[in-house]
Amino acid sequence: MRKLLAPALLGTALVAGLTTGCTELFAKTVDASVVEGQIADKLSGQLGGRPRSVSCPRDLTGEVGAMLRCDLVTAEGVQRVVNVTVTSVNGDVVDYDINSPAPQRTAPTQPDTPPANQPDAPAGGDVPVVAQAAVEAEALRQLAPQLDGTPQSVVCPGDLRGEVGVTMECTLHFTDGTWRATTLTVTSVVGTTVNFDIRLGGADG
Repeated sequence: MRKLLAPALLGTALVAGLTTGCTELFAKTVDASVVEGQIADKLSGQLGGRPRSVSCPRDLTGEVGAMLRCDLVTAEGVQRVVNVTVTSVNGDVVDYDINSPAPQRTAPTQPDTPPANQPDAPAGGDVPVVAQAAVEAEALRQLAPQLDGTPQSVVCPGDLRGEVGVTMECTLHFTDGTWRATTLTVTSVVGTTVNFDIRLGGADG
């Protein structure tokens, strides 16, 4: 099993690679709005236009290794995760990498009446939902024994809806900075227990 580095920015390539931001620091943080502007500036050429929106949950801490996960929506409406990591701090200046590894897609909306090959929703119309953090932790636990590298984390776009056939595209990150696309598919639902298969995509980059 090979895993390759995410690509650097090349022309009009749609798979985001690695770019760098540099911002003066005040009070040991970089304001979220400043980081959002840097992301939009750095990735707009690669994404075929300025993003519709960039949203970061908080200010970026001015310490080497500090990380921030932001959400970006391209001009075409595609959602992407953007990872920001502080690489160096020199006085009042912080340098950070901006890395958008793969598009994220929302799990397909299920019809009101499930197809014949899918089980009905539990009584009362309640459908179990697995929290994003639990999905990521379980995916990492299952994938770790299968890999020839050291996995660091699995990043998913949101909670997993407990209906057979629902899929979710996540990203598996390694400690050396490489990553791989990962697809989760719900295979069965027993009460509030949701079982899903995990499939690794080809080596990205």
